[in-house]
Amino acid sequence: MSRTISGNDLRDRMLARMRAVATSAPEDAFKVLASAGNRDLLGLIGREAPQSISALAELAGRAQPNVSRSLSALVGAGLVLLRQDGRSSIPELTDLGREKAAELGLLDLPTRATRPADDTIAEPSFLTVRFDGAPGDGAHGAVLAHLPRRDGQGLATVSLETDIEAWAGGLVDHWWRMLYRRDAPHSLGTFAAASGPVPIALKSHGPRIERIVRGPITMARDAAFLPLEELERDLIAQVLEPVAARLRAGRRIDRPMQAKLARLLETRAFSAEHAFARTAGALGISPYDLGDARADAIRRLIESMPDEDVRLDFASAVLDEELGAASEWICAELRDHGSVNTMRRLPELAGVLSAVRLPASARPWERGTSMAKALRRTLKLGPDASLINLEHLAERFGSDYFAASSLDAPAALRGYQGVSDAGPIVIVADEGPERTAFTLARAIGDYLVFESRIACVSDQYTDRQAVGRAFAAEFLAPAEGVVRMVEEGIPVQKVARHYGASSKMVRNQYGNNADRFADA
Repeated sequence: MSRTISGNDLRDRMLARMRAVATSAPEDAFKVLASAGNRDLLGLIGREAPQSISALAELAGRAQPNVSRSLSALVGAGLVLLRQDGRSSIPELTDLGREKAAELGLLDLPTRATRPADDTIAEPSFLTVRFDGAPGDGAHGAVLAHLPRRDGQGLATVSLETDIEAWAGGLVDHWWRMLYRRDAPHSLGTFAAASGPVPIALKSHGPRIERIVRGPITMARDAAFLPLEELERDLIAQVLEPVAARLRAGRRIDRPMQAKLARLLETRAFSAEHAFARTAGALGISPYDLGDARADAIRRLIESMPDEDVRLDFASAVLDEELGAASEWICAELRDHGSVNTMRRLPELAGVLSAVRLPASARPWERGTSMAKALRRTLKLGPDASLINLEHLAERFGSDYFAASSLDAPAALRGYQGVSDAGPIVIVADEGPERTAFTLARAIGDYLVFESRIACVSDQYTDRQAVGRAFAAEFLAPAEGVVRMVEEGIPVQKVARHYGASSKMVRNQYGNNADRFADA
């Protein structure tokens, strides 16, 4: 019968290995210090005097097993010794270690401290923390959310009174899923304001994160979005690191939250591990403690979809449980329809239209709509011109004959764009003439705007999918023509039949654009 190994057992075994190394033949200190990671630890021990191995791991931003390997080398080279203090093992520099650290200038670097408040910052980050009591009381207090008011009258600050250590630990537990699974809101909790409760959630749209705020506090639509990278840095700097520093100040140095943060920071430090974690999060699972089969599936997905924006949209659409079925559907459809669904003209058109692509900083709908207008001009299609039907649409882009899939696309997938030597291949599920044409147009728009070799079309509401939707609506049923026909008294259903589009699309085009043509 197998026996579960406790954390203390693992620590005792690790220390035993270090002592064994220390009593064996010493390693060449020069060779050991050739490693930047070993030098970093040597300097941290000399400057910060950490009171345990876990405290050293937190200071280094590395996982404890990784730190332990470096410590073993430093101990073996006679540069560091481990002094026992109860259950804690305190790393200290030997005389040789201090001499080498001084020679390398490692003791002259500034000590690490909690980031001071910056009086020059006009407004605080989205989330900050406030601690109550003394450091020895633990990390209790409130998480504060600072929200731009819709009326432009500064910030509204709301609070969540909680055990901040536990709340921060939960934030790290859900980190990858929260920030990288697209179109999947994640609750931060119900905050308190003088005017009532304010539930707050985060939802990833891709490169942007939406703050979903309900209750008496309202934000302007544009103000609700933050760049993903900015939010990620702020959560670490303004929430997680202050909590870890608070625990250190109260001599709480072996807490789960600290170990989780060290693991998170180490994952972010290595590009391959970071990509793996982001992909797992998009699939809705934790990147840690996966079995071999699931880990291999993620690695294959990364290899097959190196474009991260494409990969994370795809992973968020299929999730872990549908990944295999989605891959099988794509392979089968590319094999069965690749020869007839090849859009041979797309690369040529993409080259012609490359100069009119809006930058990534533009709003998603603007990028899609702008490209659709440019394409219609290139094809000499006036605002009243119709593409007639699905087959004519495909012919415009070089397909000899277009066949939709007779099989339902798995999960939230609706289509997929691949590539062959002959050109881009588009496969879409058959959902009737109007919806199938709309899906095909979305795939075409994605290629023209992003020019990716592969991409998916899905039901997800992400920035990338928004580009495709806006392109398809404007390309199939241009707003100028729709508004003129509707205001001439032509019924919406008849306008929709003229363009081969759905009545819903025509109503949306009219509702979103009528004001722009009011004075035309």
